Amino acid sequence: MGKTAFKILIFLFAIVICSYDCEAKKVPGYIVLENTDTVFGEVRLHNFCRTTAGFIINGIDMEWCHLEVSFRNIDSKKFQSYQPHDILGYGFTYNSADYTFHSSILHQKSLVKNEEKRQRFLHLVYSSRIYLYVDLRYSSLLTNEQAYSYCEYYLYNSKVGLKKVEFTKDIKTIHDLLLLYNVEIDFLYYVPFTTPLKEIKVILMQYNEWLQNK
Repeated sequence: MGKTAFKILIFLFAIVICSYDCEAKKVPGYIVLENTDTVFGEVRLHNFCRTTAGFIINGIDMEWCHLEVSFRNIDSKKFQSYQPHDILGYGFTYNSADYTFHSSILHQKSLVKNEEKRQRFLHLVYSSRIYLYVDLRYSSLLTNEQAYSYCEYYLYNSKVGLKKVEFTKDIKTIHDLLLLYNVEIDFLYYVPFTTPLKEIKVILMQYNEWLQNK
């Protein structure tokens, strides 16, 4: 083997090793079992995006977090994968921020009956009297030969349950959506009818502040 070929081989080997080391991060976390028991240990996070087949610089593959979690308890050496139908949820701490995911059944219109329901881990991004969840998804269509990501938002409380943040024939304004979750009319006076749904987190934060000052 010539010197040039040998150097190329060493270079490729180094890339493989670095890629393997960079692909996964082990962070403190937990899972919540179906019997509501909480098990503490480590969560393995990936910065290799399986959808786009590329590495994420200074980040993690959040889309995969909605599909499954790789976890090992404090007494185990091996990681085990859990999907939304296996556990109630999980959480972890990454870069000094806490992440919480809850298993949820989402309903959608589909011509295929068994595709009308899908189960996902939803990311809890705000919690007060009303919970706000995010589901990060990738499109099946390609734009400039690259898939693009988008967020779907969901509201939840124990009375109404889980509902997607979207306009329908019954939900024509953000007021209609908030009234469904029993938000007081006195607060809605401060929310313009034309407020876009993408401002839902800001509105919930303002609502929580309004309740505290009430």
